[in-house]
Amino acid sequence: GSLTLFIDLLTLAGIVVIMFSFNARLAAWSLCAVPPLLVVINFFRVRMRIVFGEIRDRLAALNAYLSEALSGMTVIQLFAHERESRREFEQLNQQNREIQRTSNIYDACLYSSVEALSSITIAVVLWIGGGEVLHRELSLGTLVAFIFYAQLFFNPLREVSSKYTTLQSALAAIERIEALMATPITIASPLQPKRIRHGAGSIVFEHVSFEYRQGEPVLRDLSFRVTAGQKVAIVGPTGSGKSTIIKLLNRLYDVTAGRILVDGVDVREWELKRLRRTIGLVLQDVFLFAEDIFENVRLSRLDLDEAGVLDSLRRAQALSFVERLPDGIHQEIHERGANLSAGQRQLLSFARALAYNPRILVMDEATSSVDSETERLIQLALNELLAGRTSLVIAHRLSTIERADRILVLSNGVLRESGTHEELLRRPGLYRRLFELQYAPAETAREAVD
Repeated sequence: GSLTLFIDLLTLAGIVVIMFSFNARLAAWSLCAVPPLLVVINFFRVRMRIVFGEIRDRLAALNAYLSEALSGMTVIQLFAHERESRREFEQLNQQNREIQRTSNIYDACLYSSVEALSSITIAVVLWIGGGEVLHRELSLGTLVAFIFYAQLFFNPLREVSSKYTTLQSALAAIERIEALMATPITIASPLQPKRIRHGAGSIVFEHVSFEYRQGEPVLRDLSFRVTAGQKVAIVGPTGSGKSTIIKLLNRLYDVTAGRILVDGVDVREWELKRLRRTIGLVLQDVFLFAEDIFENVRLSRLDLDEAGVLDSLRRAQALSFVERLPDGIHQEIHERGANLSAGQRQLLSFARALAYNPRILVMDEATSSVDSETERLIQLALNELLAGRTSLVIAHRLSTIERADRILVLSNGVLRESGTHEELLRRPGLYRRLFELQYAPAETAREAVD
């Protein structure tokens, strides 16, 4: 480590002093090896830094592929993709071996260069010192002692060269960390966030436009209002900007134009933690931590006891299946909930949102991955739980939003229609067309059977 390196350098300085005390001329000749040594070290420094940077990249790619392949092992097997997957892994592994081999070559060359310089220097000292002994300008004992210290002089240099490889590897890793740490924070709490009283949970979008990439707008001049306690659904074709609305509301991104108000205050003036504490989110792709159910449900609500978690599970219609598990609420969940069904993961997501107890509840495709019976139970629970709570529901299955107070219909980032389910069905618009696409075939088939 750094302590050993410091000791080596200190030893080196002491040996130089002793060598000069024996014979300044021979000591000067010995130090002539230092400049070429520095040139060699600098030569390898640049190349080794590049190589170790590539090693980090190759290892990252290899680890990412392994993680993805293990997570998708079932899909790989079902589609008989094992041979191709193995070929891809071997290709990545071969690239890693090649760059590791290059690193070993540089390491060996650096060490060999130091050995060669030390041997040449000792030979020069012997030649010059031997001449002085023959001319009786130097005693043989002094020459032997000087050679001994000259060899000791190169021992720390050998140690430094061997540690130099490790140092370059560490510096390459530090560069990656520094690059990550230097990434500018684009979304942060304002220096002086507004003091916000406990609001009821109203939402206002005022002429909001947004684009992930310049010149490619996702939302265009979007305006709507959600009053406190209102249940509003957002529907539209894929890519219409529905999920982007949720990201902007939680201020994962800032709007390109316009503004978003929560309880009458621009989200950019909220303290981020308080804003996100106000909004609960239920996603279709549920993320569960590799902990027990108890910890997953309470998450940031560390003040919630076991009774509170059980109550949240009961209200989310999840308690019945949790009680059937061997360890109940203390059942350990595998990575990303792999030991639970999609419906069970969805119910736990609801329980987590209920334990969070936000004023605003957002559901992004929240019921699209559960079976009909589970969906029915969720709807029964939500009818009671959403009373007095502002809610935004994003779904492709229009049956889940028929009772919404208002439905917003998006297309290409533009608000095309707005109204209740019945009002929108009476108009020959996009919502009616989407509804007919989902239900007309089923009704036609039913009539054919009858």
